[in-house]
Amino acid sequence: MELQTKQLNPQAVLIRINGRFDAAVVEQVKRVWIEDETIHFVVADLSETTFIDSIGLATLVSGLKSTRQRGGELILLKPTEPVKVILELTRMNMVFKMAATLDEVEALTKAS
Repeated sequence: MELQTKQLNPQAVLIRINGRFDAAVVEQVKRVWIEDETIHFVVADLSETTFIDSIGLATLVSGLKSTRQRGGELILLKPTEPVKVILELTRMNMVFKMAATLDEVEALTKAS
């Protein structure tokens, strides 16, 4: 697993999760979007995420809760097919905002 972060603006960060999103990476992810209270918008780039387990999904939900409490949003960017399947099976696809491009992300952050 490889985790990369990129500051999009002072209140928004993009987190790219390559490989497996499971218990092995949860603490790294939480440090970025849950503990930093200056971050209102988190874009989770899942375009290279090959697997997500229940712990990874719970981390997304926790991040969503944290960002919404700050008046922001957690947006899933380009989830892979295996990730989409899990989101659909758990009906989390109805909870999270999703985007196919960074332009869509920008529109969603302005609409929130």
